[in-house]
Amino acid sequence: MFNLNLREHHRGTAMRFVVLSALLAVAGCGSEPASDSAALEPAASPRNQLVLKLVEADSVEADSVEADSTEEPGGDRAPYSSENASHVILIATIEKPTKQQAENKELRLNIEEVLRGKSLVENGEVVVKDSPDWHLYACLDIPSGAKRFSDRFAPGSSVGIFLWEDADHSWRVVDMTSLDTNSPAEQKAAWRKRIQRFVAVAEAPRADDPETRYKELLAGQPLDDPTFYALAYHRHPGAVRHIRQWLIDLSEMSETERSKSRQSFSGLLELLAGHHDAASIQPAVKVAAKLKVGERYSFFEFLPRLCRDADTKTLDELRDSIAPMVKELPPESELDSTTNYFLTHELHMAQAALKYLDERLEER
Repeated sequence: MFNLNLREHHRGTAMRFVVLSALLAVAGCGSEPASDSAALEPAASPRNQLVLKLVEADSVEADSVEADSTEEPGGDRAPYSSENASHVILIATIEKPTKQQAENKELRLNIEEVLRGKSLVENGEVVVKDSPDWHLYACLDIPSGAKRFSDRFAPGSSVGIFLWEDADHSWRVVDMTSLDTNSPAEQKAAWRKRIQRFVAVAEAPRADDPETRYKELLAGQPLDDPTFYALAYHRHPGAVRHIRQWLIDLSEMSETERSKSRQSFSGLLELLAGHHDAASIQPAVKVAAKLKVGERYSFFEFLPRLCRDADTKTLDELRDSIAPMVKELPPESELDSTTNYFLTHELHMAQAALKYLDERLEER
């Protein structure tokens, strides 16, 4: 049974969503029989509805978006940052308001499914403040009086909604995204699958046995986008051996097999570099040696972080391994960064990596 109850907070904001009713009988939960006294109460909303009401605050000051680690003021967000920041993610359809609801500035949502945060929805008291629709202002400063998420969707719209709770138990809309396409069922199914995959991997560190949970989630699976970003946002040592195994598998593939594998060499390197996993150096070198000139820039870019904790023997062998790769690169005088960006980038990254190794070895 899901209950969304309310208490008021932060009346200084110019406008906010306030949850007015209960969300019940969702995701297989049964409804409860009404009592005799309930018949005397004002008509309640259907048990699978969430009612949001826009409330004018006493203050006339413009509302502001509270910054968090996943949000750049005046700019677009990093991939999967809405998923990462949200404590509650749900699928809903916006109802057409009655005249009275429109006058009361109520936004009624028929809830189809809660994909994240069911326990918070069940137990927590929630105040949800609307936010400026940052999709409309990417790379621009969000102006005063900016359009909000509530302005974006017409009645009947199917939407994915992301809610975030701060330390003071104040809630706001992080994001709302349309799930209406020419094939709404397929779109909704794909979105649900992506969200559920991200949430499962992102929450693995909080499992009773994270290593077992990572084995369940990662073994035999490709490094798709939701998995990559969940692992990148939530580093945990229990995931390292599985990420490393992906890299080892990649190092043993032929060029044709690598192209069909759906594994991203640069993505694996970035994840393993974040853990400074020296055990991954050898398979990384093995993959890089099979790549063509101009395709190794990510290898050189992440190499210094990957070998940060490596011993002298490993560093010495690594320098010997990459020296021939660096020699294959043309001199910078022959490169034009406007027409050969990746090759120029690879040269600079290779020079920096070789310099890093030389300095590390000189220190020892």
